[in-house]
Amino acid sequence: MKKIALLWLLLCSISLWGNEYNYPNYSQLINQYEQLLLQNNELMNSFDIGNTSNNTIKVYKITNENSAEINKKNILIIGNIYAKDIVEANISYLWTQDLLQNNNLSYLDNLNIYIIPSLNPDGMDTSLQTQNSLLLTNNEGININRNFSFNWIHGNSDEDNTQNQYNKGEYPYSSNEALALQNFLNNYKIEFCLFNMTDELAQNQVKFPYKWAEIRESPDFNAFNKLAQNTANIVNNNWIHNPNTERNGNLLDELYVNYGIIPFQLSFGFHYVLPDENEVIQQKNYLTSIINHFFDTIVNYESVDNTKPGFLELNIVDNNTLQNIEANVSIDGLHTTAFQNNKSNAENGMYYRFISEGTYYLIIEKKGYETHYQQISINENQHLYQQIQLQAKEPANIHFEVSQDNQALSSILYINLDGFEDIITIDGSASYETFEGQHEFTLFTQSLAPIKKSIYIRPGTNNIHFEPAYTNHIFYEDFEGTCCLWIMNGPWLVVSDSTHNSYFIKDSYSDTGFYDVNADYTLEISAPLSLIGYTGQDVFLSFEHSVYTEWDNDYVTIEVSYDAINWNPIFKYAGNTKGWRHELISLNNFVENDLFLRFRLKDGIEDYANHPMLTDPGWK
Repeated sequence: MKKIALLWLLLCSISLWGNEYNYPNYSQLINQYEQLLLQNNELMNSFDIGNTSNNTIKVYKITNENSAEINKKNILIIGNIYAKDIVEANISYLWTQDLLQNNNLSYLDNLNIYIIPSLNPDGMDTSLQTQNSLLLTNNEGININRNFSFNWIHGNSDEDNTQNQYNKGEYPYSSNEALALQNFLNNYKIEFCLFNMTDELAQNQVKFPYKWAEIRESPDFNAFNKLAQNTANIVNNNWIHNPNTERNGNLLDELYVNYGIIPFQLSFGFHYVLPDENEVIQQKNYLTSIINHFFDTIVNYESVDNTKPGFLELNIVDNNTLQNIEANVSIDGLHTTAFQNNKSNAENGMYYRFISEGTYYLIIEKKGYETHYQQISINENQHLYQQIQLQAKEPANIHFEVSQDNQALSSILYINLDGFEDIITIDGSASYETFEGQHEFTLFTQSLAPIKKSIYIRPGTNNIHFEPAYTNHIFYEDFEGTCCLWIMNGPWLVVSDSTHNSYFIKDSYSDTGFYDVNADYTLEISAPLSLIGYTGQDVFLSFEHSVYTEWDNDYVTIEVSYDAINWNPIFKYAGNTKGWRHELISLNNFVENDLFLRFRLKDGIEDYANHPMLTDPGWK
């Protein structure tokens, strides 16, 4: 990880220029917001989202309650995240004050504006009280901008990471500050975010998600790049725009990938001495220019006078009731399987995306509805509005029974409908609410053969009886005491740890290591499996595994071959299973043959560059 020297921020109560600005501590800053609340209670309210060691983290919501909620977009503004960004917290307040004094209802009619005055109140207070502060950390010694979950594992890896400014914390969201933000985002649908956080280079810049290692671009890179460029140009020639280039648990990537938010980070110049009132007002004017331009881009899109990507606005509703729906939205060509919450707003059915000019396919999915496919074409500077009506499926109920020789059995059942998976425990019997359609069921019962079936479930009540049989192990491996069953290419190692209740094999000698750049590790069975004589029977490959590789790029595959030379994949996955998962893969297409089997982990796909930053923990 790139390091910089520890910088110490000297905070002086006397300005260099003599025109002093009175910097409040966090409690005083909140009191100023509370005064605005008293003066503007018809437009403003507040609530708490979490507590730090010494303070309560508050959110202020500003909107015109008399305007229709269904038309409003939700935007979050964060005053500061790093302890050193005291000026940024103050200019956010001054911008809020101006907004309310000017009573700009053209924005408030169309936006719910949520403001977090400071996400690092303890760090801000420490900076003011002691007149010095570590550059990046909060009072817990955790760098909040390394403590978010997406790519958290790539944060600081020093053994004594509590003593440096890059400390990522013991686990994601282990800091009270990050946890408070998580609680807020899980309870309030946010679609856009601007946050102040001066990065290590201390440049005036607009940052956006991501181009890791200057190689791996986000699906929305071109649109983000254009928007950030336009925003930087609005301020003055001293402002630049850049993508985030590091994988390290940062907030930009977290908001974009895990929450489906369109985020931009505003990085201001570094202050070795807190500036006087004149410079504070100048910085406030910069922030005002940026926020107003961004507001205009999402509210008054057609009036913004520059070349910009198209703006897609979807309203997703039930085709019978026209009730608004929360649904998954994928855009072919602008998607990553890492996306967790690319969804429409449950309250108003709205979904927003800035899109570069082109033709795309929309894929709209919600459990209980038919998947909707639609082609769209969009141009630069075009605001494209579409209402998508989803067709509801009929509800259904399934009553399951699992037994053998009239004895009830306990089992784990995986249920998949249209890509939506549920896992239930059946203790002899169970009921399950679902919808009509083709379901795939995978049943695991201890010491008995697994069952995998595809069944069309009809509306109303359905009864399914599973009767597992005794299994015949053609081949069995528990990785205890065997040495000659496998041909290993790569740093495979048999281990046992608390993540699993038995021995397993993994691709790394180190518990904390990542696979190598350009790795191509294989684990190949040394002698073929004989599937001769199994016609008419179900033959499965059953195994448990845990995967953590680069999304959409570094795949683990299961491959089969008749000659150990020509291999064909029968299973592939890239990404993070987030723990152990049981897989059941049919081998019925290969019966009456001798079959070689291999597990393979490969870094990267053809014609895509690799980099040390773009490797991950790998495969267990």
